[in-house]
Amino acid sequence: MIRIFHTAGLVWLASAALALGLGWNSAICLLFGAVLLGTLAVAGRKLPRGFAVCAAAFCACMFSVAAYRAAVIAPSEPYQGTVQRITGTVTDQVVYQNYRRLSIRTSGDLPRGLKNVTIRAIDFNALDVGTGDVVNCVVELENDPEQMNRLYSENIRFSGRLTEARKTGNASPFSVRLAVWRDTMSRGITRNLTGEEGTVLSAMLFGRTEQLPPELRRDYSRAGVSHLLAVSGLHLAVLVVLLSGFLRFLKLPPRQSGLCTMAAVLLFMGLTGFSHSVTRAGIMLLLLTAAQLLGRDADARNSLGLAAILILLQNPYAVFSVSFQLSYLATLGILTFTKPLAGWYSLQVWKISLTELKKRSRWRYAILNCLSVSVCANFLTLPVVCREFGYVSLVSPMTNLLIAALVPFALGGGMLCGLAELFSGLRLPGRIFGLVGGSAVKGINWISRWWSGQTFAALPVTERYLLVWVVVCVCVAVVLWHLRADAAVKRYAACLAVVSLLAGAFSQKVTAGNAVWFAADEYGQSVAIAYGKQGALVGAPDSERAVQNLAAFFADHGVTGITLLVAEKDAQFDQNPTVSLAKAMPVEATVPLDESYGFTAVLFGNVRISAEGKDARSVLMEIGGLSIVKEFRQLALPAHILFNGRNELIVDPRLHMKVQDSYYGSSVFSVRLPNDPLIEPESAFYAWG
Repeated sequence: MIRIFHTAGLVWLASAALALGLGWNSAICLLFGAVLLGTLAVAGRKLPRGFAVCAAAFCACMFSVAAYRAAVIAPSEPYQGTVQRITGTVTDQVVYQNYRRLSIRTSGDLPRGLKNVTIRAIDFNALDVGTGDVVNCVVELENDPEQMNRLYSENIRFSGRLTEARKTGNASPFSVRLAVWRDTMSRGITRNLTGEEGTVLSAMLFGRTEQLPPELRRDYSRAGVSHLLAVSGLHLAVLVVLLSGFLRFLKLPPRQSGLCTMAAVLLFMGLTGFSHSVTRAGIMLLLLTAAQLLGRDADARNSLGLAAILILLQNPYAVFSVSFQLSYLATLGILTFTKPLAGWYSLQVWKISLTELKKRSRWRYAILNCLSVSVCANFLTLPVVCREFGYVSLVSPMTNLLIAALVPFALGGGMLCGLAELFSGLRLPGRIFGLVGGSAVKGINWISRWWSGQTFAALPVTERYLLVWVVVCVCVAVVLWHLRADAAVKRYAACLAVVSLLAGAFSQKVTAGNAVWFAADEYGQSVAIAYGKQGALVGAPDSERAVQNLAAFFADHGVTGITLLVAEKDAQFDQNPTVSLAKAMPVEATVPLDESYGFTAVLFGNVRISAEGKDARSVLMEIGGLSIVKEFRQLALPAHILFNGRNELIVDPRLHMKVQDSYYGSSVFSVRLPNDPLIEPESAFYAWG
């Protein structure tokens, strides 16, 4: 049986990813799709219906991509990299330790390309504006082609730096009201739960992961439970269960209950900012509820495909959204592989079918189903998880099984605690619900930390060849399963996968050699350097969050101590962030630039670090003829790789260097060391006046 929307959704998603990711010409692709569709129409019934569905989906996808680029993206492109004075409404804000991130919805009286768009602006100056304020402001719009697809996927047209802002009034559109309610509910949770449990619970419910400690994020990733931090179908399922119980208590008829459920789903989608993962789950729930009200059966895979098509119709760039990728692939894996995997395991272990197992032992069936769901959800998402988090969790099925009983209490208690905050007379019940949710989160954190602390918990996957290997293995496994290949073919494929992995590791070792890793803290002042068990730091950390990011970077790269720490001012060594980092990672030598008359150091045998003159405002790092400069002021010095005064990474385009920004809240890259060291790697030389 051909599931039309399921097949069309797969083709649509793949076509959008290829067309936008590879920069295909949409007009040519549209013409090709139209010719293909016409050919199939002429062929009539001689070809399978699946071919017609694929051709129609491809043609429609190319048309939507071309129309979206022409109507939405093209008018905005001339303004990238410029400074603009705009008027708009602040619709959301996220507060960090050293800056704020504002979302500004521009007014409709601006030129085409600037009007009615969302701008993500960074405020370093603590300007007196907040959510709901109408502002007249000056924004330095960035021009970073590598980040544009991610911004477009979140319906954000520009990112930049806010240099000036003046409040001119207030506005309360529905989007602002939803943001205010979301902030109120989040504050209620963190007020009732003052520890890290409140921060984690708020992140689980509203996707606000920015304030989570980096080491806790790392623990969640290694334990394979980071999906809890992305608002998705699981959260909506808990909401629907709670609401259904309340509606049954009120004894509402099924039709009214269904309509209330649909309204609640739409409201929750709005509270989470209509993120793609929640929108996908919300559309599927709405389709399921509507089918029940109309007395029809709903096919889950068709609903998933239709949800993907609707999301990509509204914004084709949503295909680059990590939350959408994880949500779609996890749901597809669960719907496709859970029953076959559970049935196979039941036959292998208990020699009975899955249906018979359900009749004989419900607890065995429940545990098996939970394990199968966890494995299948992680299977198709494995390439995305490797790319975004850099880990393959080996303990994910076990940790998800252990936390399965705690998750409903955490999410349910958090939702009720947040809702109680909206009504002044429900503060006491809100505290009780918060206590329930916080206790469950505490248990989840403990389980995640314990499993993450095991040496076998996860494998690091940050090299490109490993990511390609994972993608190919997943694709081949899906094809073999679909073709129902025999055991001999599967064994041959497994042996080939092992051989290719070993060959890739060997070639990577030969071509890459010894590499030094760099990490530039986002919007901070620190550049971390890691090689083997040694590390160095140029620029003192300016916040506890920076310390946590740097410590995680050093730990993941095997660094046991910081050989050299260079700070702009001597007083920074006594500040709390630097002291915290020294406690986490022992420091051998320090250099304050304001107290020295220049210095020179050779680290790792072939990395020369130096600064010239008193009160130097930059540090030069040299590796085999490659110059890397860290500025503490905006000096615009010549270099192959430059970290400017805002710690932004500027790379000579001739280098073609791959920069990762998914880990440690930093821009991460590596530079290969030359074969001939300046001095022996075991020693280092320091010289300063």
